[in-house]
Amino acid sequence: MVAGLWVTTLGCDDGQRRAGAAGLGEGPMVDEPEDAGENEDEPGADDTGTDDTGSDDDGGDDLPPDDFPEPGQQEPEVPFDLDKKTEVCARGNGDRVAQALCSGANFTSMSALVEGLGFHQPFFSMTANSSSLVGRDVSALNPRLIVGETMQGAVGDGFDQHGQGTPEQMMAMGFVRGEQLVELVGYDPNTDALNFYLLMFEQACNDTDEGCQTSDLVSPAIESNWSRWTVYQDTDLVNTSLDCNVCHQPLGPNTPKVPRLQEISNSWTHWFPVRPAQQGGGWSSGGTGTTGLPPTDPGNHGTRSSEVLWTQFMAMHGDDPTYGGVPLTQIQESAAGPDIETFVRAWVGSREDIPDALRLPAFGSGAGNDFFLDSASMEREGAASSWGTEQARVIAGERLPLPSHRIDITSDLAREEVIETYKAVQSGAMPAKDMVHPSAAIAYTAMSEMSLVPEQDATAEQILTHMCARCHNGTLDPSLSRARFDATALGELDDLQKAVIADRIQRHDGDKFQMPPRRSGTLPQWAVTRVLDYLGQ
Repeated sequence: MVAGLWVTTLGCDDGQRRAGAAGLGEGPMVDEPEDAGENEDEPGADDTGTDDTGSDDDGGDDLPPDDFPEPGQQEPEVPFDLDKKTEVCARGNGDRVAQALCSGANFTSMSALVEGLGFHQPFFSMTANSSSLVGRDVSALNPRLIVGETMQGAVGDGFDQHGQGTPEQMMAMGFVRGEQLVELVGYDPNTDALNFYLLMFEQACNDTDEGCQTSDLVSPAIESNWSRWTVYQDTDLVNTSLDCNVCHQPLGPNTPKVPRLQEISNSWTHWFPVRPAQQGGGWSSGGTGTTGLPPTDPGNHGTRSSEVLWTQFMAMHGDDPTYGGVPLTQIQESAAGPDIETFVRAWVGSREDIPDALRLPAFGSGAGNDFFLDSASMEREGAASSWGTEQARVIAGERLPLPSHRIDITSDLAREEVIETYKAVQSGAMPAKDMVHPSAAIAYTAMSEMSLVPEQDATAEQILTHMCARCHNGTLDPSLSRARFDATALGELDDLQKAVIADRIQRHDGDKFQMPPRRSGTLPQWAVTRVLDYLGQ
């Protein structure tokens, strides 16, 4: 699930998880779900990134409408099953993730998990805009952290004669606060393929009547004192909204599984921290700041986005000891974008079985490929860059959703409120119940660009294709219940399918069968009405 990458909150009594504000998605579309299991980067810097980003920022009042659902209120769609770990470990998978998780270790925190996975030379990359399973909650205020095995280094230090890591080294994990999930991937020499996993954990709050609240899930509290954990493999999550294969096996069953990274070249727009380019070429790590240049500089603008995002991150988390189980000092020393790019290229570029549709195109191109987004031109030209071409394909159901073309996807006013309440609760100056969920800071216009809500002027057909085709399309295994609805072939819908669609889109907020799942998007009431008129319901 790399940069697609991955995980979930499930607390169980009577098969139901008391997840509180965790906000998980739902099950299959047509049937009931099958059993499934001190430095310049710190706060106070003048530049918040809302000007001179080349991305048409709408300013400080770009907020959702009053009737837009509050973040994080969905019932869990996959039960928390402690026995699933035993089942997964009995398969004898040969990847490093399985070896670590099935070793008998009892992981009680993110830091213990990172240590237990046994990274040889880890890299740390954060993203402020994700199209992954957990992307709904991601911003610079609540970034998604990737910890991966470094795949390039000095010859003779665990790397081959070309300085490249071997497939057996391939391993990564992804985590974002807000859901009790960790996404994991590792190479299995037994099958010569990648295995994807979701580790699910619980906290003491899962066993309370109130369930886990925002302050339990988006603060350092989520990273320690786990009460229990289990793990699901990608094969266990098929036909649910947690299905890893939607992004990592996009060509359908019996095709290669791949790590994905949509901003895979300079300037890795939403990945941070990225340090200034070194004289003579290459990107550096270490140091205390980014000293980025505006995106109008075509040669060295790559650190501009990192400067903006790191400043916002530190404004909220500068007093936190760790993020994702990793000390902030280690994250700050990383190379972020270049490291995650090398990780993905090391796999895709070395595999003979990767079809052309999943190969990385030449540097500087940006259209017609699900992997690649030309972030350099995107920062300079905004929606007029190749981003616009690719977004048209998203709306037409021809490719998976994109990140926004903006460096900063948050609203000024909402961002300040999120930071203020977070720091006040952490210091004890405000009750925990008053903490504002970080996803509330994401600007409404950015949500549309990220395909979390449809465009206001979209037709009913465009709404259905745009919001549903990512999971309901013609490449699916036809035996899956969700394959009965193909959002790219709306002319073939029969009356029963129309009735089911009408039922699912009208389910109350938080219903685990409401469509689309919260993690995938939201249909505002105007969009529901437009679709119902089209369906004749």
